[in-house]
Amino acid sequence: RPARPSNLDAARLGTAEHARMTAELRQFEGVKLDNGWEMRKVERTVGGTKRIDQLWVNDAGKKVAVTDYFTGRVEPASHYNKGMNYQFEAEVQALLAKGYTYEYHPVVMPGGKP
Repeated sequence: RPARPSNLDAARLGTAEHARMTAELRQFEGVKLDNGWEMRKVERTVGGTKRIDQLWVNDAGKKVAVTDYFTGRVEPASHYNKGMNYQFEAEVQALLAKGYTYEYHPVVMPGGKP
């Protein structure tokens, strides 16, 4: 029977996956897709000290969305709360003040595979 991964193993996996995601996606910062969504930031702060995995903005639809990765089997409530609290960061608040709506999209990556 294989040993269960430790919390340290999970933390290492999460750190490695965030580094991989950043390296792969940062080149698309500022790129606007045909559907109107623009990837504004990848693994960057948005006015505070918290780093957002991905910040998406759709100016035509007046929407701002955060995508946040979790390298586990099920997103815990604490991670969900963290994702919802990104709406209180300064750059997101500036968009919300202009009438944008906020969306949070967790991406669960069991074993580190999207």
